[in-house]
Amino acid sequence: MSRKLTELNPRFQDSVLVFDCPCKFFDQEGKCFGRIRIPVKPKENGWDLVSGSSVEDLTLSPSILIHPSGDPVGSFCAGWHGYLRNGRMEECS
Repeated sequence: MSRKLTELNPRFQDSVLVFDCPCKFFDQEGKCFGRIRIPVKPKENGWDLVSGSSVEDLTLSPSILIHPSGDPVGSFCAGWHGYLRNGRMEECS
């Protein structure tokens, strides 16, 4: 499953990428209950910005693993594992 990051209400807050969780569990409006916060380097413990200049073409490394109990900084999510490549959230198969 692949979704455009732009479909997930992305925004940057300082060096943190915030977006709706791309998991498969949605509310009545088609959105996940969780918001994900991914620190992008130079923040400590952040993801590397591999390429891109906006949320439309952003590529981060390594993969993003969101546990069912929450994302890396504590927002609830149903769980997801995949990559952000060229502005698309690509689920690991």
